[in-house]
Amino acid sequence: MKKIKISNYIFKTLNQHGVNFVPVYPSGNALHLIDGVGNQKKIKAFVNYHEQASGLAAEAYGRFKKLGACCVGAGPAATNLSSAIMSAYCDSIPVVFVTGQVGMFHKKHPKIRQRGFQEVDVAEHMKPITKYSVLVKKKENIRYELEKAIFLALDGRPGPVVLDVPYNVQLAYVDASKLKSYKPPKKSKKNYKNYFKTILKNINKSKRPVILLGGGLSCAKLRNKNDLFRILEKLNIPVCTTWAATDLLYFDYSLNLGDVGRGGKRSAVYAIQESDLLITFGTRFTPKIVIDEKKFANKAKFISVDIDMAEMTHALVKVDYKIKADLSDFIPQFNNFLKKHPKLILNKSWNQRAKELKDKFYIVDETINLGKNINKYISPYKFISELYNAADTSAIFIPDAGMNDNWTYQANRLKKGQRLFTGFGAGPMGYSLPAGIGAFYATKSNQIIVIAGDGGFQMNIQELEAISFHKIPIKIFILNNECLGNTKFPVLKLFKNTLGNDKKGGYSWPDFCEVARAYKIEGHEVNSKTKLKPFLNKILKSKKPS
Repeated sequence: MKKIKISNYIFKTLNQHGVNFVPVYPSGNALHLIDGVGNQKKIKAFVNYHEQASGLAAEAYGRFKKLGACCVGAGPAATNLSSAIMSAYCDSIPVVFVTGQVGMFHKKHPKIRQRGFQEVDVAEHMKPITKYSVLVKKKENIRYELEKAIFLALDGRPGPVVLDVPYNVQLAYVDASKLKSYKPPKKSKKNYKNYFKTILKNINKSKRPVILLGGGLSCAKLRNKNDLFRILEKLNIPVCTTWAATDLLYFDYSLNLGDVGRGGKRSAVYAIQESDLLITFGTRFTPKIVIDEKKFANKAKFISVDIDMAEMTHALVKVDYKIKADLSDFIPQFNNFLKKHPKLILNKSWNQRAKELKDKFYIVDETINLGKNINKYISPYKFISELYNAADTSAIFIPDAGMNDNWTYQANRLKKGQRLFTGFGAGPMGYSLPAGIGAFYATKSNQIIVIAGDGGFQMNIQELEAISFHKIPIKIFILNNECLGNTKFPVLKLFKNTLGNDKKGGYSWPDFCEVARAYKIEGHEVNSKTKLKPFLNKILKSKKPS
């Protein structure tokens, strides 16, 4: 086999695994790696304006595709990826982060802080927030380490991996066919039939069963999403979701009671509290879901299906039946199992109660009691609900961190086919703008809708240049409440001051319309006098970024 330069080999291999978009930021210690990305005709090499943005774009891309990838330099370039890597780790997103490293002048002794310029031990730095993080010390190790990294990123519960590649290794040539390869451990396919019987037995015994769908289902990337809907139709049980699973269902789906937990729908919260059986798929019992572990579904028996036994064993609640399973296998098998069983007949009174909960408590509008002041401002709940209605069925909604996030989820009216996601576990401010770029290159949707607050938007505001330069038709809505609202009100309650949260406390914001125009992007101000429906229809139909 012909010899190939390692920097080319890495990205050729990633392309063979379906990666066709790689965000990069040029750096002296990654010159050959960046060139390796550019040499792949089937990969879109995309230059961001901050390494964190490159990482977040790759993370968002990995939510839609089999695998994401990113490439930056050494030292501060690599450490700037930390928030993106943490986000991929918390949300189980498979991404290969490739970083440059200094060449032959590595520090040889742990007491030496640094030998090469910009040198830092990236592999050790990233280990707590990756599935695998390694320094590729020799050119002979590249095939083994790359194959192992890709396998681990995708295997079991997915997640990020880091390959730290020294400069002298990047430029080396190898015959990959003669190098040691990685041999994945053999797996036998599991049969879950007895678990299916246990689930049905408990459903038949219960009077008020509820299903809770979690983000693990999204991570499983089901080969046939209809399998899930067929299971829900057969079981005929009220369904709730966590935020990470919200877009698996849609507003008009009859069994859907909405999101549970903090910032959730009361319809879902009440149903969970009244249930006597809670069946969860891919759900972590976190403080975002379990507001009070002593009271959460305290009348219910818990059956949990998850790929990670630790999440069930160390949950905030006691799980009665723990089923360790890969949902990408479990769901199709369960669907086939249920084909031989008739549709379950739900307890009539519980069926009626679920309908009442949805009709009365699904819609959230906390601004309804503002009285006369409602005409001075735009209700975020009204604005967001109008935005969902105006968007088409291929629209992708990406809120940031903060109050805008809560409003976007609480006011959601998802149509079938629409997607909604954010950085759930890590919740980095500045997430939505670079994530919008990654989502666009993964889907080529004409309606990528970024929703940010005035605070979070400024975290990665420089990515407006990337959007402008590449003419990416992203629609950015900034909900400017002129403060960091998610912290301002707790701070007021705790300390009676607003330090760092509004103008009085030393926080400010620019004229975002002027900022947009500086980047040659349309800028519009929406106020209480704006006729929302025609305005939103015009913006969303435009093929330009706004």
